[in-house]
Amino acid sequence: MQLHYVHTGDRNRFNTTDKGKYNEGEGKVSSINLLNFSTRISLKDWELNLGISNLLNNTYYTPASMLMARDAEYAHADGRKITLTATFKY
Repeated sequence: MQLHYVHTGDRNRFNTTDKGKYNEGEGKVSSINLLNFSTRISLKDWELNLGISNLLNNTYYTPASMLMARDAEYAHADGRKITLTATFKY
């Protein structure tokens, strides 16, 4: 069983233009904190894997999306994503 913590720091070192916008590539980047979970269990010939990314279902923008500073390109990252795999060994 594993619990992963992911942190991306913030950046706000550029000034906005006279119109209140950032130049391309100079956008403010907000910090992100995520928890990801994974576990595995083996039962005879079977192996089951469960993975949950963004465990707390945080809403956030990816750093690349914020960096570009174009209104049309801001995109939310994935919400909670659950993956279950089963492997049978014969």
